[in-house]
Amino acid sequence: MPDEPILEMRGLRKTFGRAEVVCGVDIVVRRGEKVCMLGPSGSGKTTTLRCLNLLTEPSSGELYFHGQLVGRWPSGRGSRSAANDAQRLRRHVSMVFQHFGLFPHLTALDNVTLGPVHVLGMNRREAAERARALLRRVGLEQFAEKHPATLSGGQRQRVAIARAMAMNPDVILFDEPTSALDPEMVGEVLSIMEQLASDGMTMVIVTHETNFARHVADRVVVMENGVILEEGTPVDIFERPTQRRTREILRARVQA
Repeated sequence: MPDEPILEMRGLRKTFGRAEVVCGVDIVVRRGEKVCMLGPSGSGKTTTLRCLNLLTEPSSGELYFHGQLVGRWPSGRGSRSAANDAQRLRRHVSMVFQHFGLFPHLTALDNVTLGPVHVLGMNRREAAERARALLRRVGLEQFAEKHPATLSGGQRQRVAIARAMAMNPDVILFDEPTSALDPEMVGEVLSIMEQLASDGMTMVIVTHETNFARHVADRVVVMENGVILEEGTPVDIFERPTQRRTREILRARVQA
């Protein structure tokens, strides 16, 4: 069902010490949606993203996966069941990090193989075959035996995308996947992401690439100071935003 919610966070708040960086955010991600999150640095986008697969534990709020309650905070904090729920959730919700997050001592092939073997219980031969197919899909089959240090930033990020895909996830979360890349490498990563989008992958993408968001997103969420300023279709946000601050943020991104 295309309108089926896969991930839903209600009333998300996150504090670090005395600083509240996310302030009561509600977000729903439906099957097949491509949701792009925009906003200035420090607006709470990455923290919100990390809370969606519990790499960061919420201070308060409720998280649902396919309509089932995964956790409620603060009551779920520190419990063994909460830790187990987070581990189960991350089998289905993959993440691609800004700085790749590859294991430097492993080859590209082994980085992609690791999760399916140790988390999904796939046998090594089957996992390696799948990993090679995924590296082929992102244009890196010939680099399967290379270590991350020998690859360019764009190539490392493509390996990271293949690793995320290897888990056969329901959703892939992308945390500013092009911001650590040299400008000439951005296009090769965005191209892979566009292919995933066209294949119907459910994606939540924190990005500063406004042209990409305009072209790929089904829904754009604009954040600042830990709250959602505005959300809507790319046409709503880029052509007829209702908030003056949204227009200022988008204008600043175009000029950057």
